[in-house]
Amino acid sequence: MKIIMMLLITAVLWYFAGMFRQANVMALAVCVIVLSVFLIALSFYQRSRLRIRFSEKKLVAYKATENRIMLSAENKSLLPVNKYKLTLAVKYHSSETVTKKRFCGCASGRKMKSTGQAEFFLTAPYCGVIDIELKRLRVYDYLSFFSSSKKIGGVCQLFVFPSPKNMNIVFPPGGSRDDLLLSDTRSDKPGDDHSEVRIIREYRPGDLSRHIHHNYSAKTGAIWVKEYYKENDYIIDLYLNTAYSGVPSDELWDAFYEITCSLIFSLLSMGFSLHVHWYDKEKMGLAEAEIQNPSDCAGLWVQLYSADKSCTDDEFSGTADVGSSGTMMLDMGLVWSYNGSPVYKFDPETAESELSSAVFSL
Repeated sequence: MKIIMMLLITAVLWYFAGMFRQANVMALAVCVIVLSVFLIALSFYQRSRLRIRFSEKKLVAYKATENRIMLSAENKSLLPVNKYKLTLAVKYHSSETVTKKRFCGCASGRKMKSTGQAEFFLTAPYCGVIDIELKRLRVYDYLSFFSSSKKIGGVCQLFVFPSPKNMNIVFPPGGSRDDLLLSDTRSDKPGDDHSEVRIIREYRPGDLSRHIHHNYSAKTGAIWVKEYYKENDYIIDLYLNTAYSGVPSDELWDAFYEITCSLIFSLLSMGFSLHVHWYDKEKMGLAEAEIQNPSDCAGLWVQLYSADKSCTDDEFSGTADVGSSGTMMLDMGLVWSYNGSPVYKFDPETAESELSSAVFSL
């Protein structure tokens, strides 16, 4: 619209200058034409000298929160860029739906000897990996009458992690691998085993005398004890059956990841370690991750999100042993099983509330 108005004004000035033979009006029309040509050339020049890229190629985010995406604008022209507009394409790995986002910014000139930083915010509705791709850059002149655009590239991956819920999981009496009570499988007091030494610390009432570090205590004049990593012989194998007829929706993947995350964190809090298994099409078999503490989960999500998990029931069942003692399975129907028996079937639309409110008896 601004370009049309500029052309109309120029045409009207030129017409009246010719009709009434007004030299000053004609000079004004010539100035408008020269200014327009200059602004058009300026937009082309600044477009060719402006480079936009992501400050980081991989980012970690959480669902339903505003996540800041940083951009770097390098302007190699002598003049600052007053306004540019970016078009970005946002797409989940598990979906074909592409969402267009637009962002406006500015950039200082080369004389400033600085790279401009810009930011925009993106809220991720589902868990998974989001590709944010730079598609087109449009640079405007100082009056925003004219602009010039070009295609650009660059991708940033946003790994959207789930938020764990505290599940109320009830094991039956003697419900552990070796027919022992669950309480016998846990040891919350440091120094109750003889595994690898974690730290050396000062003595506290209740510490075992056999864990006293005699050499260090003699040197310092105080009593110091060796604290060990807690040994846990109770490992649960969690199988993630991703076999599905058709293409799972973003909502289904989101519920699947949320349930998996809550299962892992809840079992860790109960003193278990986990071996998580899923089908990896590239390996044509199961991939595995060992989870001993919550910090191990970040690596698990990156592996899960990056792997091609598509498979058939026959491919999965041919490589997984899901019926033996101490095994759990979650399938794409959101059915959670323990030792081969179904425990609970989640609803994709209400899975998050069910995780927090339901009682799961194994």
